[in-house]
Amino acid sequence: MTKQEQNKLTVAERRKLVLHYTRGRWSCRRIADLLKDNGHKVSYETVRRDRDAIFEELTKDALEDAERMRALDLDLIAQGIEAIKPAFLRGSKDAVDSMVKLLDRNAKWRGYQPPDKLALTDPSGQQPLDMSLLTKEQLEALCSRQQA
Repeated sequence: MTKQEQNKLTVAERRKLVLHYTRGRWSCRRIADLLKDNGHKVSYETVRRDRDAIFEELTKDALEDAERMRALDLDLIAQGIEAIKPAFLRGSKDAVDSMVKLLDRNAKWRGYQPPDKLALTDPSGQQPLDMSLLTKEQLEALCSRQQA
């Protein structure tokens, strides 16, 4: 085996080094130079592609982990809802409070957005609007906008 063959890194070994130096905030060019200085024939483009592949894999893993955690949380919420359902149906105040919280958490995890809360203010946006100062036409226009 020649010295060049002995110094040749496998893709996995090279990517492990690229990840290590990337975590140290080294640039691709600096990583390539370091590997060259250690006798490895590695170009800037190879290091950049390795870094991109590493980032893609890390992102994929993070998204999969987040999706697993989301699924576990949704399952726990469903179990909680089922567990308090009998007390909720009997009208227990504590069960009602718990059910509201669980349903709210469930809606947030599933991405349901609550309606925007509107507060009518004066034109400056600083003071609550005094409805008694509005004309009949202004009130009708306001009501028609709210229903649309």
